[in-house]
Amino acid sequence: MRWTLLMLSLACLRPGVAFAGEATGPGLTVRAGGLSIKVSDLVMTATPEKVFVLWDALPYRQDLGLAAGVTPAVAGDPLALVVAGLAQSYAFKRNPGSKLVHVTVVEFPERDSYGTPRYEMQKILGEYEVAMNPKTHKPLPPRPLPR
Repeated sequence: MRWTLLMLSLACLRPGVAFAGEATGPGLTVRAGGLSIKVSDLVMTATPEKVFVLWDALPYRQDLGLAAGVTPAVAGDPLALVVAGLAQSYAFKRNPGSKLVHVTVVEFPERDSYGTPRYEMQKILGEYEVAMNPKTHKPLPPRPLPR
């Protein structure tokens, strides 16, 4: 009995497990800004006050309308709508007590033989903060952070 409870608790804490209303479809995706983002492309770390989200945007470059070698600052920042959707539909739902979400949008152009991204080869496309409005309890528009 103890073994079963231990295995169930570990399965619930496993990264990438979706909770009700947050992920859809067989591939566990999150809808944000018109995109279906795979949960496997997101890494989330939570503290009591702040949630950090790392999003690998390389598979979605064409859907975002970014040409190769063009950064979002030059292209008019098409990431803001997606970042707002990620904060509202993913980060704030999984961490209802948090007041701030920090989203870092990166690309991992190289992966190892197992398909794991090589973190030392990342290219940062942008960093954003999304705050929760204390009066309405709805997210405010994302604010780009200087790099």
